Amino acid sequence: MRALLMSLFGYVRVPPEAVALCRAIKARVTDSQALRGLDALEQFLRSGRLYLSFVAIALACAVGLNAEARDRRVPIAAAGGGGGGIAAVSGQQTGNNANNAASVEEAFTSDVTAGNLVVVVGLQYRATDATFVTGSTTKLSGTATLGTIQLDSVVNLEIDANTFMNVGIWSAIVTGSGSLTMQVASPFSGAYMLIGVGEFTGTWSASRFEDESTGGTATDGVTAVSSGNCVSAGGALFVGGTSISFSSGPSIAEDGAWTLIYENEVVTDHNGSTIFRIVVGGTTDPAEWTIASTNTGWSAACAVYKEG
Repeated sequence: MRALLMSLFGYVRVPPEAVALCRAIKARVTDSQALRGLDALEQFLRSGRLYLSFVAIALACAVGLNAEARDRRVPIAAAGGGGGGIAAVSGQQTGNNANNAASVEEAFTSDVTAGNLVVVVGLQYRATDATFVTGSTTKLSGTATLGTIQLDSVVNLEIDANTFMNVGIWSAIVTGSGSLTMQVASPFSGAYMLIGVGEFTGTWSASRFEDESTGGTATDGVTAVSSGNCVSAGGALFVGGTSISFSSGPSIAEDGAWTLIYENEVVTDHNGSTIFRIVVGGTTDPAEWTIASTNTGWSAACAVYKEG
């Protein structure tokens, strides 16, 4: 019987390339369940000699996980730095809010890295018309250095003579690694503000901005929030923000294809949400949310960044 099995399936020593392939696939996958399975697979392959059929099945499963990761548009991080695609830096998406203030600021959790892109989304409610401009966002403090900060998308909604809501999206390339705190300022004091910041790996340049949409505004309880379509020709980073006024019971849920940077649903604060999405191919997609019908109005915007 043993001889029959050997003749049918073969009994081989696992080549080092099989283990290396498993490790390479693990570097491309972010789903926790898939990673646990790949860890077990690596131990299985490293155990020594296995029936050839087992090796083939194991590697087929690994390749399938790799293909599934691509199909789900999992962000692919560069190995060893430099090139290789766009990815969110773990733990570097955060935000803050400020009430009755002239500015709001937020520090990145860890040092930012030279060559990466930082994005800032500012949201504002004011009783006086005051649209964001390029200089509204600045580096407040830290040892990191930045290239030119550019305003890539801005929208302003006038709900009534005493209610104005703004969204602004800025970006800058990190030119020197270090700590970093970013600030969004209002032209006037007494604003209610939110800030969302994120850091992303990739091969970025001054021509990174690809597209924007600022067509998203509504009043009187419209629950489907949309910035309007943003378009990329290939792999890209999409960033979105919405500024919302609620009369009571704030509730905000971003579209499932997007990932949250920061949001605020405290009724005594100004409410809003900042989100991002990474795609690996040409994509047309608005930044979208579903919110409670107790809103009295919202504005939304998105911006798209490409490598190269």
